[in-house]
Amino acid sequence: MSYYLYKLQFTTPLHVGESRLANGLESAQLNICADTLFSAICHSIIGIEGEGALNAFVDKVRANNILFSDTFPYKQDKLYIPKPYITSKSNREIDISKRKLMKKLSYIPVETINTFLNSVAGKDIFDPETITNDFCLNTVDTKVNLTEGPYSVASVSFFEGCGLYGIVKGEKPDIEYIINHLKMLGLSGIGGKISSGYGKFKVIDVINLEEEVNSQYGLLLSLLKNTNSDYYISLTTSLPTDSELERAIEGAAYKMVRRGGFMYSTKLNRPLKKQTQYCFY
Repeated sequence: MSYYLYKLQFTTPLHVGESRLANGLESAQLNICADTLFSAICHSIIGIEGEGALNAFVDKVRANNILFSDTFPYKQDKLYIPKPYITSKSNREIDISKRKLMKKLSYIPVETINTFLNSVAGKDIFDPETITNDFCLNTVDTKVNLTEGPYSVASVSFFEGCGLYGIVKGEKPDIEYIINHLKMLGLSGIGGKISSGYGKFKVIDVINLEEEVNSQYGLLLSLLKNTNSDYYISLTTSLPTDSELERAIEGAAYKMVRRGGFMYSTKLNRPLKKQTQYCFY
């Protein structure tokens, strides 16, 4: 199994409701979570190939033969990862304006991860003034439903050269299979309000990280394959079982995220509300 990275370039605004809020249409988040991505691929498979192909795909995922990450932003050639939730061990005084900038950052460039960790340990200085998270424009549009009246839809429109990338681990035939369905999803759209034209994209690059010599990709691969580290960053939400819970949160820094919303299917007359869950991230 190898790690592959794919890049998505959006051609229309993207609507993915913020999971922490119940008013999904009136809020929009930047990224696509792994469970949303997996669900969309499953929907594509059953619509094109039928239930047998879907069951075979799901079985591979359940057996951990295919692993997905959330999607994260890129800007030009620079990849960003979630800012780690780590409490600083340094006693160094930091200007309050920089502390506020640091708090606002959701993502940092992959290439700055070592500086960030060394800064937490008091061995280096990570300057948040050199980092920007300006990947997209957030907008709220007013739509009209002939029976229920006006309503609002929030979305993000990515700036030129910006988009989302994801990481998937698997065997080459499975990766090619997933990418083919991603390309088809790009035509129909992903996320919410796809019937209104939201969420369309192109797959502009697929990279085998095991074969890439670029230093940024090499660093990312080394982080993914490191099994002996003091810290690990979750690349998607996690939901421990009751027996795993105490061990999972011991010494961990995390936030809780709400996962809910509605499931769309052509077999249903109306979207089906999913059970709301709270996961670690």
